[in-house]
Amino acid sequence: MSQQYENFTETLAQIMKKIPRKYFIKDKRKAYLSIISTLFFISISLTAIYFLSRWESILKWPLGLFIAWFFMGTAMTGGFDIAHDAAH
Repeated sequence: MSQQYENFTETLAQIMKKIPRKYFIKDKRKAYLSIISTLFFISISLTAIYFLSRWESILKWPLGLFIAWFFMGTAMTGGFDIAHDAAH
């Protein structure tokens, strides 16, 4: 397995020099927009799940409930990603 990497001579510093500098700069606007959009989609998904799963709901639609849970899972994954990055 080590034979596979024998011809690889570049160091991490050389690889990082090839990546444009703009990718290492933190953008506060993009960070806050990401938080706001994640919280927005979590609240929209939670509202949809609430209204689609109520017993007396007019909008009783099983496929809609599935779609709402799909978006909730996706939004919660985004929330986990933001929290995980904040912990670093």
